[in-house]
Amino acid sequence: MNLTNFVKSKSLEFGFTHVGISSAEVEEFEKEKLKSWLNKKYDASMKWIGNNFEKRVNPKLVLENTQSVISLSVNYFTDFKHESSGGKISRYAWGSDYHEVLEAKIKLLIDCIKEIDTNGEYKFYVDTGPILEKYFAQKSGIGWRGKHSNLISKNFGSWIFLATILTTTKLDSDLPSENFCGSCTACIDACPTNAIVQPYVVDSNKCISYLTIEHRGEIENEIGKKFDNWIFGCDICQDVCPWNRFETMSDVKVFSPINNQTNLNLEEITNLTQNDFSTRFKNSPIKRIKLIGIKRNAELIKKN
Repeated sequence: MNLTNFVKSKSLEFGFTHVGISSAEVEEFEKEKLKSWLNKKYDASMKWIGNNFEKRVNPKLVLENTQSVISLSVNYFTDFKHESSGGKISRYAWGSDYHEVLEAKIKLLIDCIKEIDTNGEYKFYVDTGPILEKYFAQKSGIGWRGKHSNLISKNFGSWIFLATILTTTKLDSDLPSENFCGSCTACIDACPTNAIVQPYVVDSNKCISYLTIEHRGEIENEIGKKFDNWIFGCDICQDVCPWNRFETMSDVKVFSPINNQTNLNLEEITNLTQNDFSTRFKNSPIKRIKLIGIKRNAELIKKN
């Protein structure tokens, strides 16, 4: 078995849903697309995206002499529904923090690969580094970027987490994925804040997911009226995507809702202490927005 097939085989063994490999080069049109998005200030307060622009469009500045990019995905769909009351949590945050879950898998995977490839260097990120992970995932055939900008897989829809490994070892590349969105505009039509300003372009300033998670400070009440009870993230554009009719149950048990909760009681959140928050959300992505953020979101929902 050659190294490329070994990497793919071991990735699946360690629980990844799909693995694809591509060269490390980023095409000029992709660089220009990102530059245009930044120039229009669609990054809102996420200035780290622009600050790391050169690295983001050149993996060799992240890991010297990068030859190949390994893209990995994990299906996180679980067959639960939102409750009729309370603040709605985005599906990706129902269970344990995916960063920690995927990082543990990747460390084991890389250790295994390096037993064979003793000279190669490897560096990985799980949604945490200056890497165009969705671009490389499409380039390596895992799926395509939908008009809502999320990656869509033929087999698992958009309910997938992504991770990226850079390596100085040259591996065999896969073919890129075609785009199968066609003329569909379901995600664009469904967005209550019109955050998808044109196909494949999202203005973060209007995005409920950005506003409830990344944004610091107050949220204007006018846009808060359109939140539809989302307290952490938003899945509206994914819920309406026809490709998510092909969803498959994840076999990663820790992605199931903690205590079967898909919503948060607004009064409970309003009365949380710092100790309560730290204990309750210790293993959850929700810890990212801190106590002040979750209380702000709860108050906004109660007001509207």
